Amino acid sequence: MAEKDAQVELGMALLGRAKNPEAIASAVGMLGEGADPRIRQVIAQKYEALNAEPRRRDSGCFQRTALVRALRGRATTDDIGLLETALWTVEIIGRFDAASELRAAALVTLNDVDGSLACFHAARLLCDAHEMSGEPAVTAARLLTMREQLLPLYGLVANGGGRPEVRAECLRGLTGLPVLLVRRLLEQYRDEKEATVVVGLFDLVFGHPSRSEFAGFVASFLDRTQSIDLYRFVVNSIVASRDPVLIDLLRRPDGPGESSPKGTVLREGLGLMKPPP
Repeated sequence: MAEKDAQVELGMALLGRAKNPEAIASAVGMLGEGADPRIRQVIAQKYEALNAEPRRRDSGCFQRTALVRALRGRATTDDIGLLETALWTVEIIGRFDAASELRAAALVTLNDVDGSLACFHAARLLCDAHEMSGEPAVTAARLLTMREQLLPLYGLVANGGGRPEVRAECLRGLTGLPVLLVRRLLEQYRDEKEATVVVGLFDLVFGHPSRSEFAGFVASFLDRTQSIDLYRFVVNSIVASRDPVLIDLLRRPDGPGESSPKGTVLREGLGLMKPPP
């Protein structure tokens, strides 16, 4: 026990002196899952010091992001102020916002403390996507899905908003949507060209409890798509679903020829359903 206490003390000392995210992560690793309230205090003090002169002390938000991540599993309602500060932080360097990952990390940590407040922030951040990572909007969509908050997700995809990766994440979170509204979305996204969005759309279809209701859309896509990668994804998803109505689509007599690229994929997919010898 004394050895563990000594390790925590050393971890806190190293955390207080850390000058980069790697050193912060190393110090946090020494702390393990320790719940000593002094750990939170060290994190808060260090965050405040960095945030006082962010451009000089933490250009790029890397250290503050690491500190917010270190709060996961330790944060309490006393840390909401710090997390709110992080969630509203915007720091433009060149043409990019360097604080997007910080906002994403703060959202996840806040969710552990106050899920309701985190959902409000997530709804706000759905349209806040870095052009390289899609954050924090992608994290916001996942959080709202986990919290079964469908309205913001539906609002974004129904209006065609957000970056492709965000629309995809919102679509796959809508498996609780009424069938009539799913049909509308399938019609809306019928000719979607972004592969990321198409994958999200089919994650919605195959994850929906009434997926067999959408067999017509699935069949039409299999016939129309020119992308072998997407065709393979849909075929393998059907096989994994074990849904008899959808599997019948793969056995249609008017399907692709065996020697065609689609036919090869189809044969491989159906082969996965054969029981082992």
